[in-house]
Amino acid sequence: MKENVDYIKENVEKFKTSNQFDVIFCLGILAHLKNIDDFVVRIAGQLNKGGRLIVQVTDSARILSKLFSLYA
Repeated sequence: MKENVDYIKENVEKFKTSNQFDVIFCLGILAHLKNIDDFVVRIAGQLNKGGRLIVQVTDSARILSKLFSLYA
């Protein structure tokens, strides 16, 4: 393991921490979330200023249609 790197494998809908992060990787999870908006707001709040959220989308048709319905 690298120094100053925390690896956390957890249920994102239940995960709670007071820690702030420089980078958060979410790989293949968006298609499994009940509420993407809540997730984005919560996870963005755990980023340090200038932090990065890196998301892998595996079910792009579902995610894109949901985003279009929310923000179009």
